[in-house]
Amino acid sequence: MIELKSNGNNNELAIIGFHGYGSNPYNMLELLKALDIKEADCFFPSGTISPFVNDELSKAWFSIPFTSDLNKEIAQSRDIVLPKLKYILNCYEKIVLLGFSQGAMMCLDIMLNLSKPVSGVVCLSGLNLSIDDKIKIDEKFLKIPIFVGHGINDEIIDINLSKKSFEIISKRGFVTNLNEYNMRHEVIDQEMQDIKNFIKKLLI
Repeated sequence: MIELKSNGNNNELAIIGFHGYGSNPYNMLELLKALDIKEADCFFPSGTISPFVNDELSKAWFSIPFTSDLNKEIAQSRDIVLPKLKYILNCYEKIVLLGFSQGAMMCLDIMLNLSKPVSGVVCLSGLNLSIDDKIKIDEKFLKIPIFVGHGINDEIIDINLSKKSFEIISKRGFVTNLNEYNMRHEVIDQEMQDIKNFIKKLLI
């Protein structure tokens, strides 16, 4: 796991960044550097699947297109990541999970499988795959604020599909903050500022 620390390890906030399909932790590292939240130490786990032949730098959390083994693959990635997050949970007062695309999908799954609620979740250009009408949710997790950002021109994950998936989260009682942007499958400056403001509020 890659770490990006500042202020002599005296920060109260840790941001855990999950990369998208075919990406890697270094891309998330650059995003968090650009976000420039000096009050946060950042951590970047890596997917274990190599989705492209002869390209070990590209990683994924589960197969795309989805297969009949989707839930199994998500569980396998979760089981690898969770032990690495234990010491972060113990060392920081506040935790934010942040993911882009497939990484956003992993954030929601990880959120419900931690030993305690995180301070917030940032889902960028992703979907909700893990929360439905059947899953049992501990009441304490319903207080976690969730920032959702998506481009109205997203050519990879249609924004309407994303909206429908997050409506399920809202109906289950989570507080979701949906933000639409005039962009494709990407992150733009306005979204970065909104993310920064969202995280800053969690520090108050």
